[in-house]
Amino acid sequence: MSILERFLQTVTRSEKREVEFKHTIALRIQSALEEKKWLQRDLADKMNLSEARISYILKGEANLTLRAIARLEEALDTELLYTEQRQPEATEAFLQHLLQPQRTMVWPVTTHIPTLAQPNEEEYRVPFSLLAQRARQTAGV
Repeated sequence: MSILERFLQTVTRSEKREVEFKHTIALRIQSALEEKKWLQRDLADKMNLSEARISYILKGEANLTLRAIARLEEALDTELLYTEQRQPEATEAFLQHLLQPQRTMVWPVTTHIPTLAQPNEEEYRVPFSLLAQRARQTAGV
């Protein structure tokens, strides 16, 4: 048995899926670039990233966050992650839930463990996600 064959036997299913995801997204980005007749430089400029970072992504080596994938989708005006069915009504319901004032994270000075704040607590309030903060700003809450 070759060294490569022995190595491949040690790779877990989740590691194989991770590589598959990275390469699938890289291929979809490359396809979108070709469709738009863009160079890597064009995408880098649009996203305010370096060409080296875009190259790293296109090689399938980048461990992209969901936020990074969403930014790529926006810049390319295409979907990179497909789900069986998008559910905008679920997103809307989630945003409405975030607008409820009692769902705020508190980071007390004496501990590093966050706790849910009571509505009357004022000190050390931090929205529990960037999405919650932006949703409140948008709604004027």
